[in-house]
Amino acid sequence: MGASWLLRFHQGAHGGVIGIGGGQQAYNYYAGLTFDKDDGIEPTNSAQRITGTVNLGITPGTTYD
Repeated sequence: MGASWLLRFHQGAHGGVIGIGGGQQAYNYYAGLTFDKDDGIEPTNSAQRITGTVNLGITPGTTYD
């Protein structure tokens, strides 16, 4: 069994997303980052946000009790 993976990137007008994930039958993983930048109606009203996530899934084998 070979490993599979996915790389994703999306950039919009005010932010972007990048993520990578993959795995095999016994495990899987995903890691991602999101960046958002919002400009308000007033010059001093703006927001910037960076969020991240990491997931790991493990499937027990048949000998797990």
